[in-house]
Amino acid sequence: QVARYSHASLGHAENGNRQLEEGTRCIFATLAKAGKTCGASDPLTPWAIRHAAWLRHRYAVHSNGRTSYQFIKGRDYQGELVEFGECVWAKDPSPATKKAKLETRWYKRCFLGKTESSDEAILAGFEGGPAWKARGLRRLPEGERFNLALLDAVRCLPWTAEGRLAVATSMGKQTVSYTHLRA
Repeated sequence: QVARYSHASLGHAENGNRQLEEGTRCIFATLAKAGKTCGASDPLTPWAIRHAAWLRHRYAVHSNGRTSYQFIKGRDYQGELVEFGECVWAKDPSPATKKAKLETRWYKRCFLGKTESSDEAILAGFEGGPAWKARGLRRLPEGERFNLALLDAVRCLPWTAEGRLAVATSMGKQTVSYTHLRA
C-alpha cells in the first residue's frame, strides 16, 4: 500500500504535470525551429506553460472519450487558433480607433495564447510593453510567421502583482489602463 500524500499516491496530478511539461516542450520545439530558445527565466516560458494548459483543456481526450472542454461546455471547442509565438496582424479593439479614421488599426503582434472567458487572443508587441487582447487576427505569409526580433522583444508576464492576468485595453502607444481577466 502507498503512503498517503506520497509522490506515488498523487498519480493523477503527476500525470497532469507530465502532460503539461510535454505540451510546453512541444511549444518550445516549435519556437526552436524559428531560432528562439527559451530557458526558465525567459518571459515566453510562463506564457508557453499557460498556453500548454489551455490547449490540454480543449484538445486532450480523456479515458471517457471527451475533452475537459466538452465535459464542461457540452460541445467541442470551435475557436480559431494560430501557433504560439506566431507573428500576426491584430486589429486594435479600442473604441478610439473607430473615431480616428486615418489612424492605424492593425498592428503586428506575437501570439501568446487565448483568454478563458472571452476567447480573445493575447498578444505582445515589438515595444516590449504589456500584453494586449484582440479578436481580429490575420496570419502573415508562411515565411514571415515567426519573427525572432519580435519574440526576443516580449517582456510582459501573464500575471500582475495581484496574481491576475494583466492585459492592456488598447494597442496604441498611449495605453495606460489595464483590464484584469480571469486566467
